[in-house]
Amino acid sequence: MNTKSVESITQIISSLSKDEQALLKEKLFLELSAPSTEELIKLAQTG
Repeated sequence: MNTKSVESITQIISSLSKDEQALLKEKLFLELSAPSTEELIKLAQTG
């Protein structure tokens, strides 16, 4: 794990305004909630 990168990202996120943090959370949630290509392939194969 790259601890320094995680710490840097955390500092950057903390420096964002509340609106910017909310937008980031929204984008991350949407990206993480979308099925991966692998999941789509499995779904297509199993029906």
